[in-house]
Amino acid sequence: MAPSIDASLVQPVDFRPKPDKVVHLEETPVIDFSILHSPQSGNLESVISQMRKSLQEWDFFVIENHGLAPELFDNVRNAMAKFSSLPYEEKKKASRDLKNPWGYNDKDHTKNTRDWAEVLDYVVNEGFQIPANMEPDCKETVALKNLWPPNPEEFQ
Repeated sequence: MAPSIDASLVQPVDFRPKPDKVVHLEETPVIDFSILHSPQSGNLESVISQMRKSLQEWDFFVIENHGLAPELFDNVRNAMAKFSSLPYEEKKKASRDLKNPWGYNDKDHTKNTRDWAEVLDYVVNEGFQIPANMEPDCKETVALKNLWPPNPEEFQ
């Protein structure tokens, strides 16, 4: 029996990549955060401007001289690999919901087609405050908290 693919995972032809239209990135946008440690005025505005331009043109950028230890990235990468290898039922224990966007999700959509991706969204500063509803005059806020998976323990 030939393998089958869930139709919800197949992009319509109009949205599929067109090899003749692919733009090749000559150089990845790199933003140097070391200037943020300088007392010179205008540095923050310069970094924000570079970030805005990179996001508008490329949707991403690389940060250098951010001051974070390489071990931190290794630890997060290792914990994420362990989490990704868990059975689906275990990952679902950390599923995000309508009240909290942080947590596990495997049902994101792009252009009305389900993505072939799993994500575990979280924030560095827990307790992030957002408006309680989408009304323009909303004064009430709610605090969003990370929904950590029970495993692996080092991810909490």
